Amino acid sequence: IEKMREYGMDTDINVEFPRNIDIEPHDLCTILGNLIDNAIEAAEKSGIPGSIAICIRKINHFTIIQVSNPYTGNEGEYIGLPATTKGDTKLHGWGLLSVADAVKKYNGTLKCKNENNRFIVTAMLFFEEASGN
Repeated sequence: IEKMREYGMDTDINVEFPRNIDIEPHDLCTILGNLIDNAIEAAEKSGIPGSIAICIRKINHFTIIQVSNPYTGNEGEYIGLPATTKGDTKLHGWGLLSVADAVKKYNGTLKCKNENNRFIVTAMLFFEEASGN
């Protein structure tokens, strides 16, 4: 949030994090950290005014994590993951791959799309409720 404020970005945070889930903290950190960092960097580079939106919800046995940022470009859903926009592909482009690996660990899906001038990443993770928490 501090970094977003530093760049003059608005935030739209709508989080209702479910209790008693078995998603490991480091996996959640991998997912959120990479998605939010990518959204901030993309929004800052584009210079397009708008907000970074973060939404987390539980629907049945799924946790849905969605992060979006302002974007202008062709609308549509990506097949696979979008390529990095950074020059050195050997050193960059690992963030979404790390997110995809963490999501896969929970039998989930990761989708990226451009819609209504937004780049939207949605991670859906299956979880079993943990006992005793």
